[in-house]
Amino acid sequence: MNAKIKEQIKYEKMVDSFTNLINNNKEVFSMEEMRNAMEEAFKIKEVSTKLPKKLKISARKGIIVYMERMFQKGSIRSDFTLDQLIRKVKVIYNITSADKQKLKDVDHIHPYDPCYKFKECYHLKRGYRDALNDIIVLEKSLKLEEEVYESIDSILEEVIICSK
Repeated sequence: MNAKIKEQIKYEKMVDSFTNLINNNKEVFSMEEMRNAMEEAFKIKEVSTKLPKKLKISARKGIIVYMERMFQKGSIRSDFTLDQLIRKVKVIYNITSADKQKLKDVDHIHPYDPCYKFKECYHLKRGYRDALNDIIVLEKSLKLEEEVYESIDSILEEVIICSK
């Protein structure tokens, strides 16, 4: 198991333990209970500072990256619903916007054929192209696998060509 995941699990267990310690519906705590609670709080703070910070990214960019990773593992478009994608992406990244009004559906976020999908909507094509370009620029921060990077880069090239 990945060391970061182990640290995250350890942190979550500590938070649960601390929560159980103070949520036992008591109004009066003994000194021992207070001392234990303080020790747990300090441990939680110590562990949480070691956890990696989540990258801030828009929901659209996060969903595109996540979908491309899943495509590399053999998933198909019908495997995804918008709600599932948003939930999964929120676990991986610190999502800056997840407005379902703007996201509409999976095909609107990351279409199968973007040139056809956005044929008449130049501003939507530009938004998609900009999202792909930002993902390419953030390659190192997003820790993109080579296949995912190449896939997104080829989609970006295709969108740039059909934008002219």
